[in-house]
Amino acid sequence: LAAPHMQDPLNLAPAWRRLDGLFEASEAQPISTEQLMADLSAPPIGLKRGLFPLVFLHYYLLNRHEIALYDEGTYSPTLTYEHLERLVRRPDLFTFQRFRVAGLRATLFEEYSQALFGETRDSLSVLDIARPLASFLLKLPEYTQKTRRLSKTALRVRQALALAKSPQKLLFEHLPEACGRPRRGKSAAFAQTLIGALRELEGAYAGMIDEVRTALCHSFGCAADAPLDDLRTVAMGKCHGLDGYTVDVKGLKSFMRRAMDRDRSDEDWLDYVLTFLGQKPPSKWTDQDRSTADYRLAEFSARLRDLQRLKLYYDGRDPTDAERMEVILLKTHSKAHGDMDEIVPIDPHVANGIAEASRQIQEVIDALPDDKLRLALVAKKAHDLLASCRQTANGERRKRDLRRVG
Repeated sequence: LAAPHMQDPLNLAPAWRRLDGLFEASEAQPISTEQLMADLSAPPIGLKRGLFPLVFLHYYLLNRHEIALYDEGTYSPTLTYEHLERLVRRPDLFTFQRFRVAGLRATLFEEYSQALFGETRDSLSVLDIARPLASFLLKLPEYTQKTRRLSKTALRVRQALALAKSPQKLLFEHLPEACGRPRRGKSAAFAQTLIGALRELEGAYAGMIDEVRTALCHSFGCAADAPLDDLRTVAMGKCHGLDGYTVDVKGLKSFMRRAMDRDRSDEDWLDYVLTFLGQKPPSKWTDQDRSTADYRLAEFSARLRDLQRLKLYYDGRDPTDAERMEVILLKTHSKAHGDMDEIVPIDPHVANGIAEASRQIQEVIDALPDDKLRLALVAKKAHDLLASCRQTANGERRKRDLRRVG
């Protein structure tokens, strides 16, 4: 593609010069597609409206480094085929504006060039800087575009990029303000501040995934920096054989099935597990979804430890006896005593021994007027009994320690 030459058999040079003038005027105010079409179709140019898209696209592609596209008032970093189709049907939706660097802004422009490209490039235009910044935000995962778990500077930079209506305002007003750059004069820290914010945004999603992976490692008893394949191996080992100890098909059982999955790659396995914990793909998480995933992981981890204790108890018994036995994990938590629990086996002999007492206790419970009081009674007595058992166990332990020392 090239601009019309001296030999101009199609007589495009007048239209070209007129476009130059129109876009020079657009530096002060964006010009609409309808205005461009109306001007070029009027005398003395007289360009047929059907030819306008071809001539304009030719001009735009040659000058795309200086011309910004606005789709319904919002800056778009690239002109796509979809834009072209809509531009022909609805030219009223699109405006264009030319940008060139001059005066005091040249100093700031040099700082952008240094920040984004590591050097000052004389040939860069405003849009050479604005386009990669606008595209940068669009390519970030949804999580990064929504999370508030960022530094204040990164949040301000993200907001400036997201709300940008004009490359000019983005580069020369909003981003400098977000980075704390003074309106006039140089700021040696501007380039580094912008680079730091962009790096933080770029790494936010990977950092979040790494934090949750570390939490998974902790839940399964791995080192925090354990490779994914090691984590999977440990998770499979910890969950193996536990599915028979819970009827929670949609919760804990589903978590264990995902933890023991062998068909996916390491990265896909991690995404599979996190999608279950957050109830949507992690790339689409909000901060609330992240908190939900953290809570569910903590809950499942605690329940897995309970199941492991039950399994160990059953594994230490004769299989015939185990089949005839019901094992209950009795557990309470209070502010005063924290977690207290006991594994309580109930075989037929024990069941017969407590039958009458159980009937009497049930009568007392049933005599209470509502479930709230019934639960309060059972919780209080279970808590008191566990506290008494703990006190007795501690006393026995101290006696053994004294005998050992003696």
